[in-house]
Amino acid sequence: MENAQQQKGKAQLWMERFGEKYSPMVLLSAIIMLLIPYFTQGDSFYWTEKAVILLVAAAPCALVISLPIAMAAGISGAAKQGILIKGGAHLEHLGNIKIIAFDKTGTLTHGKPKVTKVVSFKDDTSHLLKIAASLEQYSSHPLAKAIVTQAKEKNITITTVTESKAIFGLGVQGKLNDELWYLGSPDMFDKMGVNIENFKPQIYMLQSEGNTVVLLGHNNELSGLIAIQDTLRENAQDVIQQLHAMNIRTVMLTGDNKRTAQRVAQKLGIDDVRAGLKPDEKVKAIEEFIKIGPTLMIGDGVNDAPALATATSGIAMGTAGTDAAIEAADIALMADDLSKLIDGIENR
Repeated sequence: MENAQQQKGKAQLWMERFGEKYSPMVLLSAIIMLLIPYFTQGDSFYWTEKAVILLVAAAPCALVISLPIAMAAGISGAAKQGILIKGGAHLEHLGNIKIIAFDKTGTLTHGKPKVTKVVSFKDDTSHLLKIAASLEQYSSHPLAKAIVTQAKEKNITITTVTESKAIFGLGVQGKLNDELWYLGSPDMFDKMGVNIENFKPQIYMLQSEGNTVVLLGHNNELSGLIAIQDTLRENAQDVIQQLHAMNIRTVMLTGDNKRTAQRVAQKLGIDDVRAGLKPDEKVKAIEEFIKIGPTLMIGDGVNDAPALATATSGIAMGTAGTDAAIEAADIALMADDLSKLIDGIENR
């Protein structure tokens, strides 16, 4: 709360600058009135009374102090509703937002996806899950957690991986038994030059059903795929409709594939979809939207942090959000309840 109140909005800063000039002028005018009787032989009681009236009537105290009090009340009131706002400037921004960009996984969805299908092209599915879970065992990404959870539910032993490395915005790699394995999106394997043409019809079909598909392979060959699906937040569609009623444009920015993203956007009625985005591409999209008008970004993951920091104001999902997202954001929804976004905009 203390740090938030130190981050002042434009109105508050203008009022303080105004007070710095206005207050001395009022005080000087009162002093001049007090001195008039000494130069004009006037009634000293009369001019003293006028000087006091001027000080009382024209004193800027109430005007100057009203905004900090209003900001503090707004920030504390929002906090009671589970909306933590890091500064008065961001409280002001909520009232001027023209575009709101949403991340998909963990924001519009619950962020607790489940494995819906495991397909092995060579070995049995248990071996495929074992390798995938071993590669993802240290990741905090929702898709990684879904794979690890599925392996544990199947009582599959997760083994140690060496030379583990995240591939920026695409997937992960690591060595098991001196073999280098790759796990990630179809785009990652395309960029690696792996031929996945024969598997694309199956991948597209799963994606059109709302699944996120990750591929597993080594030695420039695919070993299998894992389909993962998340569930939408119950109130997400209502929130989007209410934002449209406020004439606020809605956009989805996601690293997921285009087919899955479009299916989610159609269900929710989102205006625009940008899919397959890396963190830097999300930043470029936000910069593009800011040129149109004040833009709010809502996300929960490490990949969203740069976009949250770039937006006019960034909102992090406080419970599901990563530390990086919460730190980069200007506002946090502590209950991960999207309806709080409407409360924040209406009661700013």
